[in-house]
Amino acid sequence: ASVAALAGCASTPPGALPPVPPADARFTPASMPISAEEVFALSPAMRQYLAGSLPRPAQQRQPAALVQALNTRGDLRLEYDATITRTAAQAFEARAGNCLSLVIMTAALARAQGLAVTYNLVQAEPAYTREGGLLFTSGHVNLTLGRPLRDAGSRYDLQAFLTVDFLPGEDLLGQKRQPISEAMVLAMFMNNRAAEALAQGRLPEAHAHAREALRHSPGFEPARNTLAVVYLRGGLPAEAEALLRTVLARAPEHRDALDNLRMALQAQGRSDEAAAVAARLAAIEPEPPLRSYDRAMAALHQQDFGAARSLFQREIDRGGCGAPCHHGLAIAWLGLGNPPQAQRALQAARDASGNSQQRAIYAAKLERFNAR
Repeated sequence: ASVAALAGCASTPPGALPPVPPADARFTPASMPISAEEVFALSPAMRQYLAGSLPRPAQQRQPAALVQALNTRGDLRLEYDATITRTAAQAFEARAGNCLSLVIMTAALARAQGLAVTYNLVQAEPAYTREGGLLFTSGHVNLTLGRPLRDAGSRYDLQAFLTVDFLPGEDLLGQKRQPISEAMVLAMFMNNRAAEALAQGRLPEAHAHAREALRHSPGFEPARNTLAVVYLRGGLPAEAEALLRTVLARAPEHRDALDNLRMALQAQGRSDEAAAVAARLAAIEPEPPLRSYDRAMAALHQQDFGAARSLFQREIDRGGCGAPCHHGLAIAWLGLGNPPQAQRALQAARDASGNSQQRAIYAAKLERFNAR
């Protein structure tokens, strides 16, 4: 499967930035991607909320009141939903979003209150999912809110900083964070939209969004990689190769670009070169993403529950699988005759779900399990 990137997946490597690739006439012109202003724009409902719903301390530029409202049990009742990447207004209306959508929504609300906003790229192992024949690499972002000082000599009140994170179960104390610019956040948003369009086969839209991501941040290599996948999906492997080589010139160990380059070479009949790239990738990453998951599913089909349990746990420990691995682990534990462990694994699958529909499915499975 081709590899595309979601949310924040890599920092910008040093060196001269390659130009933004020009629009390609071979792709049917799509409607222009959403503008940067629209991404952060406040809706009338958001303005009404700010004017009347937040408690008084928020109106005094205190981040704590807004953070409390954003809490799962706060008055906004937000839910984590990784189905699509929403603008600030869309996330507010749905009361749901992935980490990037909720960060954008929070930043829009915070800035309207005069709060300082810092965006953070969280340094962690990426998560992997499959959709539409694509392997998606997902990173994670959050933000820090602060109260500006009135003293002209200082910018922020260091005693009034709060970091807000929307990923379920995320440990803020152990996080390593790298501040990033708003231009990078916009590039991530556009790249997410491109990857989501790719999964649904909407290549012109994906092409336009990936180019828009690079316009905001020319050094954001995941977007250049996504654009290369557009060319691969469009039957243009030579054009994909050219883009991928610009990524690898700046980031030689970019695993997604290497894997896509292997496929681009293979599609051009250059099997020996593709094999050399595959060997290079194997040296960097001996175990490809989701390999243990695939082997675990095969073990389940063969009713080798002990092997399946170990392989699912291995993928979970790697940190890049999520609800499907926990669900598979629950089945393996049941096969091994251990209902308590199966119950815990089902609970973990429910808690790790990427959207409300998936959560409801696992919650129903858990309810049926408990009833039995």
